[in-house]
Amino acid sequence: MSTDRQQRQCRLLTQACAQLEELLLGGTTTASSASQRSLHALFEQAGQVGLLRLASSLRLVLEELKRLDGDPDRYSPARLCFFIDRSWLLARGILAAIEEQDQAQLARLSSASPPVPLDEVVVATCGVQRRHVPGAFSAFEFRLRLLQPLNLADGRELAVATPLLWSFVVPAVKGHGFPAEAFLGMRQKQGFSPNQLLTAQPIRIGRCALVEGQPQRLQLAPDCRIEILEQPSPDWRALLQWDPAGWLQRLREHRPDPLELPIELNQDVLLEDWAIGPFGPSTMPGRDRSERCAQLSAAGCQWQLRIDMGQSHLEQALHKGQQLSPQPALYGNVHVEFGQAVLIPLSLLGEQPEFITIGNPDFDRAALVRLINRA
Repeated sequence: MSTDRQQRQCRLLTQACAQLEELLLGGTTTASSASQRSLHALFEQAGQVGLLRLASSLRLVLEELKRLDGDPDRYSPARLCFFIDRSWLLARGILAAIEEQDQAQLARLSSASPPVPLDEVVVATCGVQRRHVPGAFSAFEFRLRLLQPLNLADGRELAVATPLLWSFVVPAVKGHGFPAEAFLGMRQKQGFSPNQLLTAQPIRIGRCALVEGQPQRLQLAPDCRIEILEQPSPDWRALLQWDPAGWLQRLREHRPDPLELPIELNQDVLLEDWAIGPFGPSTMPGRDRSERCAQLSAAGCQWQLRIDMGQSHLEQALHKGQQLSPQPALYGNVHVEFGQAVLIPLSLLGEQPEFITIGNPDFDRAALVRLINRA
């Protein structure tokens, strides 16, 4: 134990193990508001001391407990148990790595790689993944692709078409009934609104940072500036081209890790010729009331296409898209879960992306402004 930081980490990890064990032994009946506040404090402290992977896992435990309280139809006991177990394994593994001074293992378990500052990047938005958890948060993951090579300080170069991701997350505000899309119009401290990124034009993002991972993520600095460039749209299919053989090879070479999530072995795909069946309740355990799925045929394979319950606009857009001539390509993100290829749709690609995951619901904009001003 060579530093104050490691001592703080060890105290936090010990507390996290105890809290998670209490939750496992007592069951959800012990998941009181006080217990959730304790877990939330641990989640915040884990991020502050650099235990980012543990913080992410604890956040998902909290997310599921909030579903249990506020939206029981979407609650999944299997998902809660998975993330409790994962959080406990991470906490115990990090403690062991600190005690043994195993720096390689510590870095792997804590995801402690610092963000890499960037002067600017030029990107295009190819699709958006929308997640809405009533009583917890609304989140949008903007899937971006590099339009210009990016030289990093360590000598590496990221090529054109490298996938990047920017996340916009809005915590739930108690008592509001606004749709998730309403918050895309919120002006950020950097002077832009996230819905400005829903464009087919190139976007210049200045003064940001790159966080390593798969995919690599962008963080926006407080003085970040975003500019929509008056330039022609990029060659979308060149940006999004996908090699099915490479994806299969990656699956064959993969060796399971007890700490990994199915989505950690994910990849963006572009399906040029596809057919979709009728939607129905999800067949995944614990998700029949929170998700809808359909079977999709493409590239000689069967895919399970999965969307959140309540996204009727997305279902309609997909059924309409497959009937068009010429048919637009389907851009999505795929991972493997319980031996099934699961596809999350992100956009339809004709001459340019159609952001089908983003609905256009009616809401009281004046009431939203009042709510934001009070928060």
